[in-house]
Amino acid sequence: MEELGFVSLSSDAGVFIKRDRNSFIIAIIYVNDAIFCGPDKTFVLAMKEAFMKKWEVRDLGEVTEFLCMQITHDGDKIHLDQSAYLRTVLEHCGMQNAEAAATPFPAGYVLKPSEEQTNPERQSRYQTVIGSLLYLMLGTRPDITFAVTKLAQYAANPSKEHLDEALYICRYLVRTPNYRLTYDCSSGQGLSACTDSDWASDNVTRRSQSGYFAKMAKGLISWTSRVQKTVALSLGARASVLGWYITSTSQGNGQSTWDVPTQSIPGTFRIFPASFPAMSLAWGMVRTFTVFQVT
Repeated sequence: MEELGFVSLSSDAGVFIKRDRNSFIIAIIYVNDAIFCGPDKTFVLAMKEAFMKKWEVRDLGEVTEFLCMQITHDGDKIHLDQSAYLRTVLEHCGMQNAEAAATPFPAGYVLKPSEEQTNPERQSRYQTVIGSLLYLMLGTRPDITFAVTKLAQYAANPSKEHLDEALYICRYLVRTPNYRLTYDCSSGQGLSACTDSDWASDNVTRRSQSGYFAKMAKGLISWTSRVQKTVALSLGARASVLGWYITSTSQGNGQSTWDVPTQSIPGTFRIFPASFPAMSLAWGMVRTFTVFQVT
């Protein structure tokens, strides 16, 4: 890719960008699948042809599927979904005809570590279910992020209750098989992000849970939910950790990919912290990053 003039992103080794004076191309390479996209179709086709001269590949035309994600176009809107993969997961877990659930987790449910050693059969099934759900979560289903990441913490020694709750997520997916991500290219909306945190929600470690999501063109492009690395002793301390969380994600040190060439994306990058203390702390630590104009 370097020979073709592409530069890889530091946040994702499989994403490359190439620029000329008037346009740019973003290439996504994963094993034997590749996507080339950009605003100038002639430029994209030229670089794709150069790519095909170096490697033996087939041109499948306009992308309709990538990494088990279906991609559809509807005017100025682009839709991503994993409904076909979801059906396969439900069938593999034996949950395709299960009673539907309204939420990923039962209301008020609190997870607890198992007090007994699990058996290998349960552990294998649990890890298979969680692994399948993780791929859905990372691809197109941010609505199950909290539930899946919480249950993934118990993959080493799951109890029967843990397995039941993992299958409960499958029941929720039975109810919502056609959920998808939609990007409205005519919306004119640039990057924006929201973040929030609870306080000491883990009854065992007393650690808080933080999360964020980022949007572009009205659609989510990045999201996560994770346990904070330290114990927050007060709401103010929780805000301090959350402020650091905003700092790390906005600078590209966390999971977010803010080093995507934003100078090519018109609009304003906005971060919406969950509280005034978090906003104040984030503003003090990253005064030039929390709100800025993208040119």
